Amino acid sequence: MWLDVAKGMAIILVVLGHSSLPAVLNRFIFAFHMPFFFFASGYVSVFNKYNLGDYVSRKAKVLLLPFLRYSIINLLLQPYVSDMTYQEYWMRFLQEGWLGVPLWFVPVLFLALLLAKIVFMIESHVIRRLMYIVLPIMSIVLKEIDLWLPWNISVVPYASFLIIIANWGGRLFNTPDKYKPRSLFLLILICLAVTSGISYFWKLDMCWNIILPFVPLLIGAIAGSVFLSLLAILIVKYNKLFTRVLQAIGKETFLILAFAEITIVYLNYFFSLNSVIKYALLVVVLYVLSLIKKYLLLAFSKN
Repeated sequence: MWLDVAKGMAIILVVLGHSSLPAVLNRFIFAFHMPFFFFASGYVSVFNKYNLGDYVSRKAKVLLLPFLRYSIINLLLQPYVSDMTYQEYWMRFLQEGWLGVPLWFVPVLFLALLLAKIVFMIESHVIRRLMYIVLPIMSIVLKEIDLWLPWNISVVPYASFLIIIANWGGRLFNTPDKYKPRSLFLLILICLAVTSGISYFWKLDMCWNIILPFVPLLIGAIAGSVFLSLLAILIVKYNKLFTRVLQAIGKETFLILAFAEITIVYLNYFFSLNSVIKYALLVVVLYVLSLIKKYLLLAFSKN
């Protein structure tokens, strides 16, 4: 339950991170909002349960098929508010991917999970541990030589490294009831302070493989993700209303990832609205889309 609550908060931060926030808040959000989703995937992943073929098939069904559906819808909507023709926009998509549109995250997550699965399949403990070091080095080298690969592939090794870290350390959150309120609150404040301090000086942006300086930004990503996780545990413990709302949002992260930005772009294109009204309308649109999605899933399940 707490993980859905944390995902709900994280996807809200994704939306806010792409709005016109002050730079200091923007850097704070970017410090951990996307790393958290890779950590969350690593936390729930059981890499030894399936062979490689079955694992790829299951992840393709869960990640790539929805990605394909949502991408087609976005490809029909995005060029209308772009300075490119439909053909130019689609060609850029095929050649380069989604670039800064939040949907970039999905194929990167798929490839990062696949890479983590392959690493965990290595029987030699020495080679496997060596790969734990090689993965982040690969992304660091790509950044150092300023080599950007299409479809945001440059950050895949780093994302896979985050998944592996979470798969190791996830047991810390397996028994959330063990945290006493005072200890929980203190840990939240410590993690918040660490991430805030680091993000004040440097900005992490996984979309463009901006991961340097490596050590402080990694610490900020871990601390921020732990902060979000512990805050979710605290909310689940003491606020049922927030828990239900954030849990519902957390279960629709894919839909929000796909449609939040394009909705804002269209609202800005057709209307001149203040921020409160604009984001209120965004909530309404996303809620309606979630209802449509549930209706379609129900209709297809009956057939």
